Amino acid sequence: MSDDQRPVDISALTRPGGWTDLDPEGRLAWLAAVQEHHFSRPVVGEDAPAGRTYVIDGRHITDRSALFLALGEAVNGPGGYFGANLDALSDCLRGGFGATAPFVLDWPESDTARTHLVAFFDSALDVLGEHGVDVRLG
Repeated sequence: MSDDQRPVDISALTRPGGWTDLDPEGRLAWLAAVQEHHFSRPVVGEDAPAGRTYVIDGRHITDRSALFLALGEAVNGPGGYFGANLDALSDCLRGGFGATAPFVLDWPESDTARTHLVAFFDSALDVLGEHGVDVRLG
């Protein structure tokens, strides 16, 4: 984390897109805070039913942390968790993390992620597809 950034304030996690102006180290810290917050609270509620459509904001996905932050926000709202790596994403897609597959993931401006993530972009699409997620790239 750079000198001018402080640890993530958990209350800031409720601000939509609050992570988008952070540098890569800041996004990594934000993702760690989201993950810690998720696993520190008791399980509440049920997953949304299968067949739902989620929209991921593709404009700011320039690194792996940004991908998982955008996915978490799309599925579970601001500060939402939906994986922090591909193995965790696969676990989330099995249920218990807010969404029930199969579902649709609309991903406008996906070219930003394709350009920055290169092979990781395709790997993420593979994991999503293996679990019945219909990804609609835009």
